[in-house]
Amino acid sequence: MPSFNRRGISGKGDSLVTKHNAILCGKRNVARVMNTFPPEFDTGNVLNNMRLSNRVYNQLKLHSYAEEKRMNRLHDKSEKATSVCFFNYLK
Repeated sequence: MPSFNRRGISGKGDSLVTKHNAILCGKRNVARVMNTFPPEFDTGNVLNNMRLSNRVYNQLKLHSYAEEKRMNRLHDKSEKATSVCFFNYLK
């Protein structure tokens, strides 16, 4: 991964690369999927030479947030049901 200056450019002339290069962004998105998504979120077989577009990465990110909220709601329901049963038992 090339290092970019404050303008987002690396290299000169024919070897000029910007931070918006599709190949670099795709590889960066794959690295983000592997490092930042929770381990229980199934992303499939993501290889190092694979690239993800920004659109696909954003859809995966939103889906992971929704799944996390859904799992938290499911656990909250079971905890509330357990506490209600416990209070009914005490009466």
